Amino acid sequence: MDEKIFLVEEIKDINLEIGAANLFLQRAENQDELKVILAKGEMAHFHVTKQENQLEMSYKKNGKISREETDEIIVQIPENHHLENMSVSIGAGKLKAENITVMERLGLEVGAGKAKLKNMHVRNLAIECGVGKCHYEGVLEHDMKVQCGVGQVEAELDAEESDYNYSISCALGKIKINDNSMGTFASEKTIQHANARGNIALECGLGNIHVTTRV
Repeated sequence: MDEKIFLVEEIKDINLEIGAANLFLQRAENQDELKVILAKGEMAHFHVTKQENQLEMSYKKNGKISREETDEIIVQIPENHHLENMSVSIGAGKLKAENITVMERLGLEVGAGKAKLKNMHVRNLAIECGVGKCHYEGVLEHDMKVQCGVGQVEAELDAEESDYNYSISCALGKIKINDNSMGTFASEKTIQHANARGNIALECGLGNIHVTTRV
């Protein structure tokens, strides 16, 4: 086990890059400290650096995830600390996050892993999903862009459907907004709403994208 501790007031942006491991983003008990913890894994692959107000963590170990032996990384963020930007890239493994606020942009890149984010609050959201699965639930203040290969992306937004304009491009997969199929089999579509506060762009190859709102 290894633990890196930072004064939370010094961290505005976080970049996390994971090869093969499980990543948990949690609320911290100490409101003054942000912690990055290698709970299980190999120290040789674990790198944490800080440059000005940006924290970077990488775990470059690759390969398949074993149920018996899974490397595990925990990032603890104080409840009252709002990040400006966050980017997370995970190859194989699970990402779980809850109750995180990102004031500008949250970027998620999921390869063959699974990501589940609950009670989130972000201004702008970008999701790239290869063959894995990604589930986002929470507030989206402004824009979202989703690019899905052969995987699956679900976004449950705490908003009305008419709060956003939509740009949809679908190859052989399927795109749904609430209960309506918006794109299948080489289709493109644009939907405009007069009082929209943001724009949602959905691009799907062979996979599935499903966006739900309060209707």
